[in-house]
Amino acid sequence: MFSLFRGFLIVIVVACLRQASGQDTIINYSKANGLTSNDITTTFVDSRGIVWLGTNRGLNAFTGTTWHKISHIENTSGKTKALGKVEAIYEDRNGYMWTSTKNGLFFYNMEYWIDFINDDEDYQVKHFFEDTQGRLWTTMEYSQDLKKDLGVVIINGTINMFDGSVWYEFNADIAGSASLDNVIGSDRYFTGIIEDTSGNIWISSLDNLYSYNGEDWEEYSRDKIDAKKIFALLKGNNNEIWLATERGVSWYSSGKWTNFNKTDGLTNKAIHILKMDPFGRIWAYTHSNYSPTGLNLFDGSSWKAFSEKDIHLKRAIDELLFADSVVLAFSASGVSRFKAGKWLAYTRNSGLKDKKYNLIKKDRFGRIWLAGNQRLYQFTGQAWENIYTPEDDWDAEIIFVDRRMSCWVGTKKNGIYRQTNDNAWIHYSEGNGLADNHIKSIFEDKRGNVWVVTNAGVTMFNVNN
Repeated sequence: MFSLFRGFLIVIVVACLRQASGQDTIINYSKANGLTSNDITTTFVDSRGIVWLGTNRGLNAFTGTTWHKISHIENTSGKTKALGKVEAIYEDRNGYMWTSTKNGLFFYNMEYWIDFINDDEDYQVKHFFEDTQGRLWTTMEYSQDLKKDLGVVIINGTINMFDGSVWYEFNADIAGSASLDNVIGSDRYFTGIIEDTSGNIWISSLDNLYSYNGEDWEEYSRDKIDAKKIFALLKGNNNEIWLATERGVSWYSSGKWTNFNKTDGLTNKAIHILKMDPFGRIWAYTHSNYSPTGLNLFDGSSWKAFSEKDIHLKRAIDELLFADSVVLAFSASGVSRFKAGKWLAYTRNSGLKDKKYNLIKKDRFGRIWLAGNQRLYQFTGQAWENIYTPEDDWDAEIIFVDRRMSCWVGTKKNGIYRQTNDNAWIHYSEGNGLADNHIKSIFEDKRGNVWVVTNAGVTMFNVNN
């Protein structure tokens, strides 16, 4: 359980960054000019517009013109505690900031910092979840690397809840452990947390499924759910609960559990991913490194399985996207669409000309982008339009679209490519302003500045179109 230990006053004043005219203004930030470290682990933009960067050596807050480095907090006796590596940053409904690090959980109420001491220092907060009552739930985990002795990694987990004044621990109700030796697609003990329309909290893990009604916990036995490892948790329509498990799919509806496996038409013994389309249909599939592959569709009464041959894609499905009445299945070999009960693969005649594809992305405006190893495409609704062709293979890893509807493509080795308002493209690399060519993430602040995280810190683009 957490307990209150210390506080430290820090004042952050939000300032406005002036918009320059002409070309993009590019500023690189690193340890040399304001950051606690070049190794950025997480990013967050709060409701006030403050940009928060977590690093392996603490926290950084950018107020518009100035960085505030927060590597330690100090109590009233003058003793300090290092934040260490930042795992997660979260803003609650009151606008207060929570920071999870290797050394504890830290809370900032915009006046001073508070360090909540964890009685078991092995655990770190991995995820925050705030329910409709304003209670803050934290999933806490730690792993034990026993590969040398036993050939496995053991991951342990427990749950805490903060009601605004008191921390509650549920070690006796929900804590557990699991082996990661043969778990595909998960490095976390807790795999999902949701709130249903009745206010019940549902939590899935690699050890079981639990629900909390505000007073008591229920742990679901094998006579209800025929699997122990839960890989995904999905809230469906009409207060339904869906689980992707090591044995297939489990469905909770009208107070009754139904379990589905290969004998019910599923393509795989294990299911890792669940998605609900705009029609309320449930799609289930596995991770790309799991065999056999395929897709499964539940129409409300039964499952329909689609093999690789049915979908017309040579490799396993990496992503499903929904665009109006069309379902798009993406793999490294291309894209197929599902409409009116049939699959159709997009070919060169549909506009796709690459041999390999890196990623697909649906932006905030509903547009769908596809990055191949040589081209960038946009979906027109029927076919694909070639939007941009770089001079060399770019190994695209990130597609981001800003508030101006301009596309940014981050690459593994070749920097970043930016689309302007007149549909021209600018390539930024180490040679013309970028701190490093390996792009780790891209985000936008409330002033419209675009931030690019690299191996050498972060670059801020004050964009002028």
